[in-house]
Amino acid sequence: MTDIIADGDGLRVLVSPKRGSAFERRFDQVALATGHQWPKEPEVRPGYFLSPWPAGALQRVPATNVGIRGSSLTAIDAAVALDVAHGTFIETQGDKIGYRANAGGDLLHMTIMSRKGMLPEADFHHPVPCEPLAICTAEAIDRLIDTECDTLLDSSYRLFKRGLAHADPDYAARIGLDGLALEDFADRYFAERADVDPFVWADANLAEARSNYELGVTVPWRYAILRMHEVLARIVPHLDPDALDRFGRFLKPVFVDEYATVPHLSIERLLALHRAGHLDVSALGEDYRVDSHGAEPGATVIIDGERRHFPVFIDATGQRPLAADRFPFRSLLEQGVVPDAAEDDPEEPKGIAVDEGFHPVSDEPAAARIHCLSMPFILGRHPFIQGITSSHEMGGIVGSDLARAVAEQTPGRGAGGYAMKLFAIYVGGEHPEAHIEIHDVRFVVAASIRDIYDQLRAEWWGTPGTLHVDCWAEIDHADGFDVSLRPQRPSGKKKLYFVNLGGYDGLGFAEQHNNMFVVATPVADAKAQALRSIAGWTDAHRDDLYEAEKAFALDTMIGDRFHIHLTPNAERRPPRFTCRYTPLR
Repeated sequence: MTDIIADGDGLRVLVSPKRGSAFERRFDQVALATGHQWPKEPEVRPGYFLSPWPAGALQRVPATNVGIRGSSLTAIDAAVALDVAHGTFIETQGDKIGYRANAGGDLLHMTIMSRKGMLPEADFHHPVPCEPLAICTAEAIDRLIDTECDTLLDSSYRLFKRGLAHADPDYAARIGLDGLALEDFADRYFAERADVDPFVWADANLAEARSNYELGVTVPWRYAILRMHEVLARIVPHLDPDALDRFGRFLKPVFVDEYATVPHLSIERLLALHRAGHLDVSALGEDYRVDSHGAEPGATVIIDGERRHFPVFIDATGQRPLAADRFPFRSLLEQGVVPDAAEDDPEEPKGIAVDEGFHPVSDEPAAARIHCLSMPFILGRHPFIQGITSSHEMGGIVGSDLARAVAEQTPGRGAGGYAMKLFAIYVGGEHPEAHIEIHDVRFVVAASIRDIYDQLRAEWWGTPGTLHVDCWAEIDHADGFDVSLRPQRPSGKKKLYFVNLGGYDGLGFAEQHNNMFVVATPVADAKAQALRSIAGWTDAHRDDLYEAEKAFALDTMIGDRFHIHLTPNAERRPPRFTCRYTPLR
């Protein structure tokens, strides 16, 4: 695939195969799952490897002094690949793994480098399938997100602390969790390991992990952090740049440490290499630099002014977030279908912003036809998506959305292909303390207007037996936008508002009213836009104004959760409503 072009109600995919002529195909929906983006040749300069993949490229590395930046499983795999090229691991049942170098292989020495100078911990035992969380749940985090408050990160951290203390009170007391500020949590979490030689710690941790597997023992605090990082990840797309930076510095390292534990065999091999004198670990700290542009091959690492040269240097820190300008499908960028997340705000993380359905955040209608799972470009706002669990969840979300898109084209389905619709109903009736008929507007989500009647009767506060419907409308278009309900959160900034306007025309003995739906970004624009529609009234004013999602109480629905989506439609049309006296006795 060389390009994708939004064209009317579809997408043109351009393909240049290795063999044969170039061609293009047209699709209704496209899912982009292009995976990691590595250079075809990892040795971008003599002795300097921008990535360890493909691993076969490391086979040509000579037995020399090798620096490896990173300490995750990627770095471990790189170290093992080098060692297998220059020696053999000796595995005898009942004994510790050993390592024997080939002829000339004694010259191989590797240094794994990371900021903290620690090795990852061994996989630990925990129940499968996972047990439900008690306090820091997805529902609780979603409620915090819905408040759209400026303190989302701090509120979520307080919820995280409550969940951790509930899961393991002894651990919480040992680390002084109750008094730990967000900025101090990671330091306290790593403090005990920081004081111990990394290989001594790895040996003890491996022994503990093995014993726990044999006995079926789960360490509560480890399991709680592992589970809660999955729900805390939900807040990341909603954080402002400052909060995102704090999350990345003070919570993300802990979460990565828990979910990136490695197989026991990997730890055994690291210990064997260290015992054989082929492997060390070094702490880079925060103030370091890697110079790969010197006259000599490889790279020089500068730590606090001290220089150390490695004839071979491998960057094994894994995939980094990529800016949108590296996105391979240029036409989607030029058309604004896939916009640069940092275009309007340089402080935003680089890459492409996506909504909860993994559609690009764009007001262009074609964005609803694209699911962007291209990991390097969404990694900035979704830092934990590289694992198998996340891949499974993303596949489920996109698969369900594609199934709904297919259903949308099936005859007999409702507007937008979704069974549930938005209805605004103007009701009237008598009240024992009123001299004239009273009226109200009710907002209901249902499959049809008749499904609403029982709910209206249950909510009626007036004289029993007098309730009736005067007018009703299905809200499927407003202010130049098609309106639909979908499970995913919307990607655009515009919102739908209901406005009830009041004023006087000098002709009737009553205040006149006008009810309307408008589309705007800030609420002040919605009010101003609505007032312009009644410029001929005297003392025109807003009586009531509601954001539609709140008016329809979408956040309190039982069962499926829906959100209002707005799609621009050049064919603006006036609201369609039915006015007919319909008693609901």
